[in-house]
This record gives sequence, structure tokens and C-alpha cells, in this order.
Amino acid sequence: MRAAIFPTSTMTSYCTYTRLLLVLFVCACHEKSANDPTIELAIDDVVRTTPIHDTILLSSLVSDPPASWSNVRAVSADGRWLEIPTPTTTYPDGQIRIYVERKRVAIGVFTGERMLAQLAPVTRVDVSTHETLPETLPPLVIVVGGVDNAIASDALRALHDKPRRGWALIDVIRIATPDAKRVTIEGAVFDDISNVTLKLNRGGSYVARVWDNEGQAPTREIRNVTKIVVE
Repeated sequence: MRAAIFPTSTMTSYCTYTRLLLVLFVCACHEKSANDPTIELAIDDVVRTTPIHDTILLSSLVSDPPASWSNVRAVSADGRWLEIPTPTTTYPDGQIRIYVERKRVAIGVFTGERMLAQLAPVTRVDVSTHETLPETLPPLVIVVGGVDNAIASDALRALHDKPRRGWALIDVIRIATPDAKRVTIEGAVFDDISNVTLKLNRGGSYVARVWDNEGQAPTREIRNVTKIVVE
């Protein structure tokens, strides 16, 4: 059997055509990556810019397993946010997915194809792992009957020491008084605090969170809490 012999010009054209296809493919991939929407992804304060062009699991972007995450917080450019404390206990069967919706990045919690929570568009996602409370917590005063009661760090730590989980506000108030009919937090008045938590944020100040949607995710927050007035 004779080997096939191609003219030199044919071989040159074939090689040139192959190289051209390769160049076009590389250019197309580069252009797609350059045009992908991006988010800031912060893992324990280590921040990187991450392009998103398809639906991916947040866990694929984080080396630590989800069971070690103490908190996930996503924020939008207009200040809206979605926070998920201890995701594997808040949503035991859920997956946190990041995806592109209308050319903008979105984040959602899903069980199968059912969406449990969503935020869009997203500009930043913070994942916190392996956190502990600082040795000294910021000052907190609970006013009962006009009398200031300074809450010691050890008293809060005795409730639990998971900073991103936060404390049930009723438990915090019980450090100072067993009864709380009406509570005022930095001007916001509550007749029912069964759905309010107090937590330490990344900046080292207290934030009160209100969970109006059956505990799925916080819907309101009061920042820089230093004083709670109980009636």
C-alpha cells in the first residue's frame, strides 16, 4: 500500500486553516471571559474578583467545605442583602448557587429546582469560616426601668460563642430582666421580639436582625446597636 502524498501547497493551507481556527477559538474564549459579569468574593476577608458565566455552586469557589461555613452574606449595589448563617443547618437540603440572570449575577438557595431565597443583582459575596468571638465584646447597655445595665462579655459568651449565628434578643435581654413587654432598639420599637436576633458584624459592632419570613432569611436590620431599652 502506498502512502498518500499531498502537495506542499495543500499541506500549508491545511496547517494555516488549523492555526486560524485555534486563534479564533482562543479569541472567542478571551472575549467571553472579558465580557462575563463579575462579583467580589471574600473568603475570611481574602477578596478576589470572580467572573461568572454559568450556574455554579458557591461551594465550588470555596476550598473549605460548607459545613465549616459560619455565615454567607451577599450584597447588591443598592444595599439590599441576603444573609445565611450556618448554611448547612439553616438549609440542610439546600444548595447555594451563583448564576447569571439578565446579564447580571444572582445568588439563590435551592432545593432541587425550588428556589428558597434569592438576591439579584449581586456585587459581593462574603463567606466566613472558622470564626470565634473576640476576647472583649463591644459595650452593650440594656436599660430597665430607667437603670442602665452593662452587659458583660462573659454573659453573652455564656449564651454561645458563635459570632455569625447571633443571639436571640430575648435571651440577651433576660441577662438583665426576665420581662420585656416593649423593646426599643436605637429608636425602633418592638412589641414582639421573638423573631429578632443580635449579632456581632464584621466591623465589630452589634446588629439587630428581624426575621419576618418564618426564619428563612433576615428582612430588616438595625446597625450599630449600643443600647436596648426595655419596658
